[in-house]
Amino acid sequence: NFIALEGDRAVIGRYLGEEALGLYGRAYGLMAMSVKAFGAVLDKVMFSAMSLKQAEPAKLKLGYTRGLSLVALTLLPTSLVSIVLAPEIVGVLLGPKWDGAIVPFQLLAVGMVFRVSYKLSAALAKATGNVYRLPPRQGLYALLVVAGTYVGGTWHGVSGAAAGVTLALFVHSLVMGGL
Repeated sequence: NFIALEGDRAVIGRYLGEEALGLYGRAYGLMAMSVKAFGAVLDKVMFSAMSLKQAEPAKLKLGYTRGLSLVALTLLPTSLVSIVLAPEIVGVLLGPKWDGAIVPFQLLAVGMVFRVSYKLSAALAKATGNVYRLPPRQGLYALLVVAGTYVGGTWHGVSGAAAGVTLALFVHSLVMGGL
């Protein structure tokens, strides 16, 4: 989990330098502001609700699909607004010296829904006692984050690294959804 959460920063700092790391860190921080609060609340509420219904697969499925719908209904508009208004958001919250964070922020904003949806899948796995199926998936995600950051960063700098992380989020969301 630590590698999945910090691997992108380690790769960017090592291969792209401290300026790139600063731009990426600011872009990631802006994206995470919208996701962290929503994801934390959803994780606690859904875990509790799913734990109570773990013996009723039909209700679990309904709760999971409704949870995914809530994620999409809430975060797709947030993601779209973040993408469209990224220059203004970066300009107001960070200032004009951080214009290099605009495109990475836009790319990371694409992954908002994926980030929260995999948390919902993890809550379901924990609620149904499938915690031992999570580590291999988390290991794959860590590998994808590091590889995506490296490959994307090599090709297109900070923006490429952000695209690689977003792709890793998408794949992880699919893998966790399959769980």
